[in-house]
Amino acid sequence: MPAENDKNNVVVGVDFGGTKILAGVFGAKFECIGRARVSTKADRGADEVIGRIARCVREAVDECDLGLKQIKAIGIGAPGAVDSEAGKVIFAPNLGWNDVPLKKELEKQLDTRVFLENDCNVCTLGVYEVELKSKPRDVVGIFLGTGIGGGLILEGNLYSGFNRTAGEIGHMVLEVGGPKCGCGNKGCFEALASRTAIFRQIKDAVKEGQKTILTEMLGPELEDLRSGDLRKAIKRGDKFVELSWKPRWITRCRAPPKGSKSSPPSWATTRASPAARCWPANTSTERPTRAEDCRWNKPKHLPGLPLRRPRPLRGLFDAPSSMWAPTR
Repeated sequence: MPAENDKNNVVVGVDFGGTKILAGVFGAKFECIGRARVSTKADRGADEVIGRIARCVREAVDECDLGLKQIKAIGIGAPGAVDSEAGKVIFAPNLGWNDVPLKKELEKQLDTRVFLENDCNVCTLGVYEVELKSKPRDVVGIFLGTGIGGGLILEGNLYSGFNRTAGEIGHMVLEVGGPKCGCGNKGCFEALASRTAIFRQIKDAVKEGQKTILTEMLGPELEDLRSGDLRKAIKRGDKFVELSWKPRWITRCRAPPKGSKSSPPSWATTRASPAARCWPANTSTERPTRAEDCRWNKPKHLPGLPLRRPRPLRGLFDAPSSMWAPTR
């Protein structure tokens, strides 16, 4: 419970994604004094999810014996491309959302001021301000969950780019022609290494005859598979599940060798497991067996990763020349 004179400085922070909605109530010193959690149920549509966010906020506030009128403001971290000024979620592939006026709808239901930003942006900003005490000038935050997201701090400022998706590292294409991603592209980082991707790989393997303890726990279709189920299977000695979540990809960008005219690096070496599809079966080039075996000379069969300078956000600052962002 906050002190009586601190009750008007109470705020609520909400993080939600394709799996869960988590609301936390914070006092004047940003100490967490209450929280609530509900599942997202994204398949029920935007209106249902917004209602569930409002319910989660109410439950968290009620846990602190407070009312919504005592809440100064509510901050929302939403997945996908977010227009914070318009208060809209422009595109969230894991939710199936397009141009959803989240801020407006929540203010209508909760009668409290709402601030909206991308979830990974606000998480990176929170770590930068609270945990790192704003000391580093440049920070990259990487977050793995239902999808894969990121946030950028450049020269001490949150950077989202001209189209507000500068930190969306989950949608960098790592495997040309790879698995289809929720954004519509193929071979995105998110489509290869997110929780959704790991679940898909496990289900595909089971359909092809792979034996796993998970089928004993959940049935042959692995319905309602959750991260906790993977932990339980690993504890019971399921080697297949244990290997399923280990890193498949190693991506490295090296500085150009002396005498090279390439600056900045114009490609990244990428390798996968021995079954990697990026190495065609009919190639005569031997696969590297370790990340250290990747060299600066780009193999002809390895897809390139063109890079470009990030564009400054509304002229607030110039991105340092040492920072480079992958093109879409």
